[in-house]
Amino acid sequence: MTSRLALALLVCACGAPTLQHELRPVHRADGGAPSHQDAGASDGGADAGTTTPDAGPHQEPDAGQEDAGSPDAGRVLVDFEPGEASPAGTATIPTRSVAALKQSVFTTSTVWRSRFTLGRALFEVPWQIAPGAQPERDGLGPLFHADACLSCHPGNGRGAVEAGTIAPAPVLLRISLHDEPIPGLGAQLQPRAIPGVAAEGTVSVTSVSEEVDDAWLTRAVVTVSPALPEGAQLSLRISPGLSGLGLLEAVTDDELALWADETDADQDGISGRLAVLPDGRVGRFGWKALHPTIVSQTAGALLEDMGLTNPVFDEGPCVSGQTACLAAPHGGAPEVPQAAFEDLAFYTRLLGIPARVDADSADTLAGKQLFHDVGCHRCHRPSLRTAATAQPVELANQTVWPYSDLLLHDLGEGLADGRSEGAANGREWRTPPLWALSLSTQTVTGRVGYLHDGRARTLDEAVRWHGGEATDVVRAYRALSPEERATLLRFVESL
Repeated sequence: MTSRLALALLVCACGAPTLQHELRPVHRADGGAPSHQDAGASDGGADAGTTTPDAGPHQEPDAGQEDAGSPDAGRVLVDFEPGEASPAGTATIPTRSVAALKQSVFTTSTVWRSRFTLGRALFEVPWQIAPGAQPERDGLGPLFHADACLSCHPGNGRGAVEAGTIAPAPVLLRISLHDEPIPGLGAQLQPRAIPGVAAEGTVSVTSVSEEVDDAWLTRAVVTVSPALPEGAQLSLRISPGLSGLGLLEAVTDDELALWADETDADQDGISGRLAVLPDGRVGRFGWKALHPTIVSQTAGALLEDMGLTNPVFDEGPCVSGQTACLAAPHGGAPEVPQAAFEDLAFYTRLLGIPARVDADSADTLAGKQLFHDVGCHRCHRPSLRTAATAQPVELANQTVWPYSDLLLHDLGEGLADGRSEGAANGREWRTPPLWALSLSTQTVTGRVGYLHDGRARTLDEAVRWHGGEATDVVRAYRALSPEERATLLRFVESL
């Protein structure tokens, strides 16, 4: 069966390596403003993460590299780079464990750490139905998906779905009809409600397997009860990991624009574009880059997932026609006060990234080379630079290694959800960061799922689901030997 598949947001997403020289952005080794040079010319100090969207330092072959007549002529060689083992720069958490996902970026500021602790309490403690015993923490619903942030982000890691069961809190269903909210339901199905208010329905997920090229891949199939209107567009989503969001927010729009190539002017098959939202801001958070800032992302999650009004969204989750919902008691205006909202956003902003282990080992570097050889780095951009003005100061002037360009890419029909959202169309997804991926997936005991809907049971499946702009990458990946593919995937797990 031929592949009609695409990338949904994980692992090697994009375009085959090209051999021609290209004009690409180059970052100065001292962290200064980017310049441009021919990607085939060496600057003597460039690195594989920040040098060019092609990957690493393009240098003329010397005695230690292939000569023009070798089978690998034109191959870009990559190696361990200074700072690569500390993916958050000096803000990197010095330990590597699942527990590290709940720690703040490395800082000596007692003020920041105290505020981080306050935000953590707001993140972990369930909200109450109004009127509650704690007025400062009531107002849940009337329609909601979960009663605490922690329910959707266990251990601050990724969600997952277990096929054959009613979808748990870490999985939600975005819905629409002709790219508009469904009348009487809205844009997200709410499976829970407070007493006296009817929930909008239940979501169950089953899995089907299909043979694609030389492998069996799993697809998630969603059933909603009661049935939605004919023609309804559904998009199952697992909750993403939260680590390092503040560092990603600290990257400027101009830095992201360096790799944007909406018309594929360089003809490398990759046409990532900035997610420019209707208000002119650039989205970078969420599977479709719907939110431009952590404040926006936090506010949207509070409203859509817990039914909590906040300083950004002052109207509840009920829509026209939901009489009981609209008449239900609320927890104040807003239900999440300004101070609490700011502490919660601050907590999310300061969640750190743990150090890498054995980043310079021979096996890891062999996997890194294969990652670049097949072209994964063309969308999963190894490193970015945060702004000098970023706050808190721990986030500023850092070279970080998220392995994402945070751009939107057309990933074909296999992973398409058919829904436009923000700046993204029904075939586009934001490149997800790969850092701390292996730790993030360990936080949901017994359930592992990759891609936006958790369909892929393994990283190998996740790669093979890629399509669209990543078609040539998947072809190159499949051409590797089983041992080489395993080496590449171990590199991704090392991030």
